[in-house]
Amino acid sequence: MILLFYKMHLLGNDFVIVNNVTNNFLLDAEKIKLISNRHFGVGCDQLLVLQPPSDENHDFDYFIYNSDGSESGQCGNGTLCISKLISLEKLHQSKNIKLKTKTTTVHIQNDTVNLGKYNIEDKFSIILDDMLLDAYKISLGNPHIIIFLDNTNYNITDNLINFIDKELIKNNNISFVRHDDNNINIRTYERGVGLTFACGSASCAASIACFDKYELSTNKFEVFFKYGSVCTEVDQVNNTVFLSGDPKCVFNGRMIL
Repeated sequence: MILLFYKMHLLGNDFVIVNNVTNNFLLDAEKIKLISNRHFGVGCDQLLVLQPPSDENHDFDYFIYNSDGSESGQCGNGTLCISKLISLEKLHQSKNIKLKTKTTTVHIQNDTVNLGKYNIEDKFSIILDDMLLDAYKISLGNPHIIIFLDNTNYNITDNLINFIDKELIKNNNISFVRHDDNNINIRTYERGVGLTFACGSASCAASIACFDKYELSTNKFEVFFKYGSVCTEVDQVNNTVFLSGDPKCVFNGRMIL
């Protein structure tokens, strides 16, 4: 099989994207792991597949696979890249598009993503290297733990993940956060992927947590990752959150499987 694909990224969070609306590529977990491998395949954080809708309430089905072959239910940056694919391939005429994922419905509205309903599941404390830190558990179609470092001397560095319980890492996306008014700095460890340069759903979860935790003047945030920022807006009345950013198409190509 010769797989046709696009390679895209948003702030270094990179994706292999497959158009199965006009194609019919059959991908299992082993093929997904091979494609995602940065030494033996194309290389990516997630592989995304766009398919025809399975019901009349959605415009497309949207499958999200981590680099370890597992399936996820949400990917904010990936959805912005999917929006770019739909535009490049001219797959839909409207600027308002409804996508069905494994766990939720995602809306694309004029190149901004509405990630759907969120749920603050828990507020708790976590011990990090003998420090007691505030944390939130938030569901956005995938599970996030947001850990606040605001009142510590820690910098947001990759090795912080070494202090986190392995079961917590296995079952959640973990983000370390500092905020200054409506600017958020964040570093994210994605389950099934590892440490990433950026994560759209994590930026939304961090914005939700900050808006709930602090008395802020606005519900709009700029969220900074290693190589740039995305913008979010929290709608606390309707329990939804919006994400916008600038996805880049690196190349399109083919791979023999």
